[in-house]
Amino acid sequence: VPAVLRLSGAPTGVAVALGLALGLLLLPVAVLLSRRYGSACYCLAVCPLGLAANWLGKIAPWRIRRTDACMHCLACIRVCRYGALTPERLKEGRPGPGCTLCRDCLSVCRHGGLAVTLYGKTCGVAESSFVVLLSIMHTVFLAVARV
Repeated sequence: VPAVLRLSGAPTGVAVALGLALGLLLLPVAVLLSRRYGSACYCLAVCPLGLAANWLGKIAPWRIRRTDACMHCLACIRVCRYGALTPERLKEGRPGPGCTLCRDCLSVCRHGGLAVTLYGKTCGVAESSFVVLLSIMHTVFLAVARV
């Protein structure tokens, strides 16, 4: 918000004040919605990185897929903050459309039952390229937030 206001010609003080006011207004709203719906509303609708991840997760070539090592322990379902993993979705081999590629499910799986794929190929390159892209996006968002 401050960057957009600055680009439109608003003074720095006004842009920062309005950006801060919007953030302070949206934070309690997002917390209330998160508690009501049981999902991370702030991450999906307010945070610029989470909002971009939510939209890009739907069109990105990276996907989370179940591997043959899956033991159906359901640990991944319990840790999914976005409700993208359900027992039915796990049987299908992929999370639902709410998946933001946060990879929390990968880190909790002790069996390696889930993997990041790129164009259907499971390999270290898919995970590495995704982490590099995510790091670059995060750096850009932080830089824009400081403008």
